[in-house]
Amino acid sequence: MSTAYGLDAVIVLCFFAVCLAVGVLFARQQKGFDTFVLAGHSLGFWHVFGTIVSTIAGFSIVFAHAIYGYKYGISVMWSPPAVLIAFLLFATFVSKLKRVSEERKYKTYADMLLDRYDRKTQVLGSLLTVANFLALASINVYGIGLFLSTLFEIPFSLAVPLGAGIVVIYVILGGFLAVVWTDLLQLVVTLIGLCCLIPAAYAAVAKAGGLAANLPTEFFGPTTWGVDKIIGTYIVVIPILFSSQDIWQRVFSARDMKTARNAVVAGGFLISIGAAMAVYLGMCSRALLPDIDAEYALPALITHLLPSGMIGLLMVAYLAAFTSSADSFLLVVSSAITQDFFRSRQGTELDEKTAIKFLRIVTLICGVLVIAIITAFPNIVGILFTVLTWLMILVPATLSGFFWKHTTANAAFWSILIGWITAIAYTAATADAETAGVIAIVPTVIVLVVATQFSKKTRGQT
Repeated sequence: MSTAYGLDAVIVLCFFAVCLAVGVLFARQQKGFDTFVLAGHSLGFWHVFGTIVSTIAGFSIVFAHAIYGYKYGISVMWSPPAVLIAFLLFATFVSKLKRVSEERKYKTYADMLLDRYDRKTQVLGSLLTVANFLALASINVYGIGLFLSTLFEIPFSLAVPLGAGIVVIYVILGGFLAVVWTDLLQLVVTLIGLCCLIPAAYAAVAKAGGLAANLPTEFFGPTTWGVDKIIGTYIVVIPILFSSQDIWQRVFSARDMKTARNAVVAGGFLISIGAAMAVYLGMCSRALLPDIDAEYALPALITHLLPSGMIGLLMVAYLAAFTSSADSFLLVVSSAITQDFFRSRQGTELDEKTAIKFLRIVTLICGVLVIAIITAFPNIVGILFTVLTWLMILVPATLSGFFWKHTTANAAFWSILIGWITAIAYTAATADAETAGVIAIVPTVIVLVVATQFSKKTRGQT
């Protein structure tokens, strides 16, 4: 692979410098918890749209779809429609979520569980949220490390703390406002990168004889990925936004319901298109570079196709996809810990300045944990579907909390707990994380329904 010299290094360093500068710029605007975590509920359409797309289009869209495209070919194109359906369905829920969150003063996803059910359900839901987004932050920092190590040919063990450190610093300084503005920058850079790389990849593959001449025949089959994997993807992906704090946070931060709903719909279309592009790039990488590790599909394709200078620009584009997800997920974790385990406890009061200090300390600790997780689990890419399954387990209790007035706190708690245990046990026994969601959702729903019929309702209604 090409070594990054001169201009490439300057471009990447300038990108990180701008991100840090944004953090410094917004550092003094952090007046309280709402400003730090939700931008004061003041964001317009472009801000909400930009941060939704940038946050979701990190590892799970750009990187994972390229990897699967490299491994399985065109059958992975079943996934982008699932992403679009997920956003369109969630958009129908946004109006109710926005209205209720403003009435009940929700700051996090688990605030809803406390309001609708009880403290133990809130704690369990928050634990799943923290575990999920800490893992997702780790996956995206892993992606940053891969790109930095590929571009600069430095040890991966050095690239990871370097990338994580930069993300943590600007989140600590500028909070959600810094995340939003860097997300907008990162979205623009990513789109420019796609517009440059897609034509270059197409031209190179065409010169080599086309995809059909360079890929196995099964890469063009509709079910090469596996029918079970395709069905599992739809079951896991479509409902997942209903219990995902990162997307809830963006709805909470929008200045009104219409802004939130329109941003969700528009974001869904762009994200699904980006997923399809990533699958295509993964296939191009396989055609041109058949002997590399699939995890290097994108960075290797970039360094293979482009000259110095353009390599730096494209690396920044894909670094942007990872940093925009990593910063959001770190903030989700720190805000969930601060709000759900401290501020929402009865008798616990944190003034606004203390809350911000606490958030910053927790964010720093989470950054260190991310580095430790990547070090301890070098094959962290494989846990993507596992953690997505955990979010899906929360969906039945979430929707029933809004739409089924008879659901009880005990039913919600035990459905979440048993679903989580089932998902972990099945994944550990079979190493099949994609199917674990399909398996775990069955006892989750059964327990929710049965326990509701046999337990006494303990909380008020949403």
